[in-house]
Amino acid sequence: MPNAFLEISAGTEEANKAAAEGWRKVSEFIKSKGADYGLSCNDPDALTEDDEAMLADILTAEPALADVSPKKPADPVLGTLVISLYSDKCPKTTANFHMLCTGEKGKGKQSGKPLHYLNSVIHRLVPGTLFQGGDFVKGTGAAGESIYGLKFKDEKEGLKIKHTGLGDVGMANGGKDSNSSQFYITLDEKPLSKLDGGHVVFGKVIDGLDVLKKIAAYAGDKDGPPTTVLRITACGMR
Repeated sequence: MPNAFLEISAGTEEANKAAAEGWRKVSEFIKSKGADYGLSCNDPDALTEDDEAMLADILTAEPALADVSPKKPADPVLGTLVISLYSDKCPKTTANFHMLCTGEKGKGKQSGKPLHYLNSVIHRLVPGTLFQGGDFVKGTGAAGESIYGLKFKDEKEGLKIKHTGLGDVGMANGGKDSNSSQFYITLDEKPLSKLDGGHVVFGKVIDGLDVLKKIAAYAGDKDGPPTTVLRITACGMR
């Protein structure tokens, strides 16, 4: 049976594009003039720490590069979460998640937004506990829409599934029978038993547990948005 996947990246699309373009310009400068300015080589990927320190001073004197970082930007992609879906126990809930991953249902009748997780954000990160996403309508946790309409009912079998620890995937809700597109994934090694019976648990992360730890590192001091924008930059079934 195919699994769902979510690729998670840090930073806004605009900031990441700007950083990549800035490094492209710096790389071209190093290749053409690096040795002339006293750098140890003309290879942008082989600079020493001394080279980087010298480059920072050199760039301040170049009007077109004065505001560009002398360091190669980190890869914004944190990695990919692969999720096994409990389709036998929660067919309606898993179908909703499946189709929101693929975007195959087009636009929502209520919101007019694409029914697709692509480029939506992780809007909530509870330190050491869970993260929440799936609000592709407002991106704040205040909205969402399922493939069935604004909301759909809890599946009883899904409510019976217990949380077991790191990587449980469940439906975020505002009370009984209020499922939409929002979901959560647990970050605690210990089972979040307090959520048992109140949320439909419909899947488990089977690959990418290291990515969950990277996501957890962006938590603030309390329940709230992550310290850096975290986005779903690819999603689907595989």
